[in-house]
Amino acid sequence: FEGRPIYKSMEILDKVRPTLPVDLIVRTPEQLATRLALHDFFLQEVVRRGKVVYEASH
Repeated sequence: FEGRPIYKSMEILDKVRPTLPVDLIVRTPEQLATRLALHDFFLQEVVRRGKVVYEASH
């Protein structure tokens, strides 16, 4: 995706309209790799414990 992650999160939530609380974190693979290389504890926990509910192959 292009642009800021917050805008992509808002776009996804607007389309999905979840009925339960959702913590949606949108990052490019490059952004995620950078943060993990910096030992970002939060994203390390997300990767370790979180669930991918959709992943595009493009």
